[in-house]
Amino acid sequence: MTARDENLGYLLGLAAVVAFAVTLPATRVAVRALDPVFVGLGRAVGAALLAGAFLLATRQRLPSREQLKSLAVVAGGVVLGILPRQD
Repeated sequence: MTARDENLGYLLGLAAVVAFAVTLPATRVAVRALDPVFVGLGRAVGAALLAGAFLLATRQRLPSREQLKSLAVVAGGVVLGILPRQD
């Protein structure tokens, strides 16, 4: 890996962090007018579409069966981790 590639990686990582950071205030504004479930699902679907487009554009291989199992565990944890508590 060259220094240019490394710098590009840092720049893209920074751009991703900034883009993600903007979503919190935008979400707070959106839930004032829209159903919170709709907003949350919209964020998730939007992220999935962007990720899928990137994977297709860069011609990535499909994950192996073992990797899919690990991905399912992580995805399940993320979904369960963000569910609101019913106190």
